[in-house]
Amino acid sequence: NTCCSTIVIPPMEWDFPVYNIHKIIGQRIRNFVANGNMLILTGGIMAVEFINSYFFYNIEDADGNYSPGPYRRLDDPNVPSEFGAAPTILPQKGISVTAVKKDSLPSGTQVIYGTPRSSPVFMIKFCEAENSMEGMPPAKVLPRDCPLSEKEGRPCSCGHIMYIGYNYQEQYPTRWDKVLRAAVEVLNPSSEAAADKGEEESLASSSEEEEEEHGQGKEGELEKAQQKESMQQEEISDLKAKVEQLTQQHGDASPQDGVMTVVSPVARKARIQQ
Repeated sequence: NTCCSTIVIPPMEWDFPVYNIHKIIGQRIRNFVANGNMLILTGGIMAVEFINSYFFYNIEDADGNYSPGPYRRLDDPNVPSEFGAAPTILPQKGISVTAVKKDSLPSGTQVIYGTPRSSPVFMIKFCEAENSMEGMPPAKVLPRDCPLSEKEGRPCSCGHIMYIGYNYQEQYPTRWDKVLRAAVEVLNPSSEAAADKGEEESLASSSEEEEEEHGQGKEGELEKAQQKESMQQEEISDLKAKVEQLTQQHGDASPQDGVMTVVSPVARKARIQQ
């Protein structure tokens, strides 16, 4: 039931999953693709047989099971833009590349790389719709028949099967590696729209941090002012205490018209005698 995901199957050189294609496992494979997902198969003859068996196609290998290449990327607006960063020409490396006849590809196929007669990299649009027979699993529908199916009240749900006919046995990086990366990026959420959204979120986060720092700065200034006022009050209290101490040591003090007058002990004695 997941959507917009990609599964990559490595080259099936010796093993081939053998299930009853009409039972639950085979149906789940088809349902996964038709639910807007991408299934990428790499390798050669086994991958082609897997596509034919589980998706009911009749794709044929190139004449003599060999195509010498080279394979050029099609200058077609329907080719996913992610392949713009991939090489424009792919080589045949010995017998590492397995191409198929272009004439045998089903309706809804987008050739990405190829020669005039063969293709080693293509993408098939696979669609399903509700079965007209009640209680039966979804039925395969050709993309060109989806408008008619929708008129009948059975809208299509579609996904894609990507075939990359290279066995990836080369131990060093090759141009074919970039093709696989591009294929994975077709449904990858790291698209331009997602990147723009991430940038907007980053800017919003930065703005919030700046506002928080600004608020913290104001709070810090207020706290400093309060500390300064408290220190001044303490200094005033200390000065008052010192004045009182000096008054007790050197004589009496009496306020006259706002002026503090200090009376010496000699003057005090004269007053007492009078």
